[in-house]
Amino acid sequence: MTVHFKLRQADVEQNNVKGEKCFFLPVLGGIAWDEAARRLTIPFEYRPLTEQEVIAYGQKNQQEAILAKAVVEIPKRVQAAEVQYAQG
Repeated sequence: MTVHFKLRQADVEQNNVKGEKCFFLPVLGGIAWDEAARRLTIPFEYRPLTEQEVIAYGQKNQQEAILAKAVVEIPKRVQAAEVQYAQG
């Protein structure tokens, strides 16, 4: 099985200006499994958190919390046995 991580959107400041802290967030609704190619594609966005995401992920270790949720949610969105087995 091959896993592709695709950066779909990136919010970055120009000219070395510091902006809000950004995080890599998986777009769970955009996950795609190609059975023939045995390829899992997971799109990501690099952006600041919304107010609701700050509440959900807390104030500390936010990227770790985002990844922990992704590890649980990604296999649920793919019906391939290989993906289900890899998580269990």
